[in-house]
Amino acid sequence: MMMRLSKLFSFIAVVLLVAVLFASTITVPVTAQTSWNTEDVDASPQTGYYTAIAIDSSGNPHISYSDYTTTTNSLYYAHKDSSGWHIEKLDSGDVEGATSIAIDTFGYPHISYHQHTNLGHPVCELKYAYKDASGWHIETVESGNIVGGSNSLVLDSANRPHIAYSDNSLQALKVADYTGSKWDISIVDPTGWGWAASMRIDSLSRFQIAYLDYNSGSLKYALKDAASSWKIETVDVGAAHDVLSASLAVDSSNRPHIAYGLSQPTRMLKYAYKDASGWQIASISPGGYFASLTLDSADRPHIACEGYYGTLDYTHKEVDGWHSDNVDSYGYFPSIAIDASGQLRISYMGPIHAGSDGLKYAIGNQPTPPPPTTWQSLGGYLTSAPAATSPTSGAVDVFVRGTDNALWWRHWSGQDWSTWTSLGGYLTSSPAAVSWGPGRIDVFVRGGDGALWHQGYHGTWDSWESRGGVLAPGTGPAACSWGAGRLDVFVEGMDGALWSKAYQNGWSDWNPLGGVLTASPAATSPASGVIDVFVRGTTGALWQKEYSNGWHDWSPLGGQLAPGTSPAACSWGLDRLDVSVVGTDGALWHQSYAGVWSAWQSLGGYLTASPAATSPTSGAVSVFVRGSTGELWWMTYYN
Repeated sequence: MMMRLSKLFSFIAVVLLVAVLFASTITVPVTAQTSWNTEDVDASPQTGYYTAIAIDSSGNPHISYSDYTTTTNSLYYAHKDSSGWHIEKLDSGDVEGATSIAIDTFGYPHISYHQHTNLGHPVCELKYAYKDASGWHIETVESGNIVGGSNSLVLDSANRPHIAYSDNSLQALKVADYTGSKWDISIVDPTGWGWAASMRIDSLSRFQIAYLDYNSGSLKYALKDAASSWKIETVDVGAAHDVLSASLAVDSSNRPHIAYGLSQPTRMLKYAYKDASGWQIASISPGGYFASLTLDSADRPHIACEGYYGTLDYTHKEVDGWHSDNVDSYGYFPSIAIDASGQLRISYMGPIHAGSDGLKYAIGNQPTPPPPTTWQSLGGYLTSAPAATSPTSGAVDVFVRGTDNALWWRHWSGQDWSTWTSLGGYLTSSPAAVSWGPGRIDVFVRGGDGALWHQGYHGTWDSWESRGGVLAPGTGPAACSWGAGRLDVFVEGMDGALWSKAYQNGWSDWNPLGGVLTASPAATSPASGVIDVFVRGTTGALWQKEYSNGWHDWSPLGGQLAPGTSPAACSWGLDRLDVSVVGTDGALWHQSYAGVWSAWQSLGGYLTASPAATSPTSGAVSVFVRGSTGELWWMTYYN
């Protein structure tokens, strides 16, 4: 039979499916558990202005900065190795404004900076310093009337420098690209000022820039690939007149994230990121300015900034909101980076001895996971267990069967929930959802004919398609993906055994995997080429079957699942697993795997159907359940 599009819910059902929006203009951080160690790098008086930090492949920090004296302002470079800190003066003569640093593939530093050619006169140079085997080299990129006061340096895959910078005389944003023999200078935004420019190159070799446009009073964003011209978007209207800094980072899906700080009197720290629906903006309190942003391997934002009272503050975001703590009693011009091990590094100007500031350096471990969030209702009325997946870091998509037996969908952006949307179809089971990459979702259900049906999303939703087979009555499918273009689906067949079907450049035939199931299976992939399937066995205990270079035998994991309920499984990191079940007491129980399986732990609640689980960020597990009155509830816990 053909799957049919469902009619809209009745008025009563629609009312039941109107969910509470958890939107907030300002998210108040709570105290994070981060330990910090600080070091004095350069104790010379009035040094440490406009710091920039980069970490080399060996984990060593490199910092560019300037001093401020009555006679001359100089450019400095500091780096640390096994013997300690080493400091070099690179240039003298009214070096003011931003510095920017990058490390090439050979471990050599490259620095862009701004220098007045005549003290007291608005004639300036954008300059570039780099080091190779023969030593330091300095050259002028452009001279003009206040050029380069704001600048941001990146290196491409061939170690060639590219600098985004402001030109105050033209009130324009410019980019200088080194071709290997000369600098090519072009205008990105002829009326955009380009103040607080921050540039990155993404994995597609595209250039992305965040900057402030004082003419329009807006925070802007520019994007360019090799074959096209610059595309400019307005991010936050009216912010630029109050903004002192902007810092851009690009996530693993090549999407931009921007931290920017407002000046007095609010000193508000703000954060913007772009997802499939557009720019999302959050105000964070307590605020600050001179913000510097980096993303970790799970695309979670980490921000160093000058706090409201001049303190050096560190702010980061988890699934349950923003967290903040204090690093030093005060700190100006901070710059933050994360090394390959996940350790946080901050350079800044801070207190060294009485009455004087100097260059300082802070090292911190990423915060310990916060405690579980409390259960929150998302409303609606479910007639099945839910399904959930996380196609991008921090985001969640949840699916349920409604009172009309159609599929309904709701999206968490990382900031707030969308309203419920009907995706039609006719379901005779709980759905299963999986994502093989950003912007891609696949949903599987048991249709009215008992066969497996499939609907995909890649910007828009496809039509329903049958994938054949016959699922046991009262059971639903499970799905997982170990990488782009790969899907694996698991069902309980009419013989009570586990069956699988895979997609990779086309759908495979059904494959029997044996076992005796008493409920729907669950599946997840903790690594490329690896699958873990979990089922409720004949005694009510949990069983596991793993695929890694072939299918392995069934393994018992113990526990007792409530009759008629199925497990939920997700991976919260490389080779990390978490399984959630309904216990015989009706509560949610879970155990995690990180080399060995943990003991079972109760998370409370009272469930009336099987749970769904997904990992929106590394170490986090978001669980969705049907409550006692049929509504959808969720919580997040951390491993």
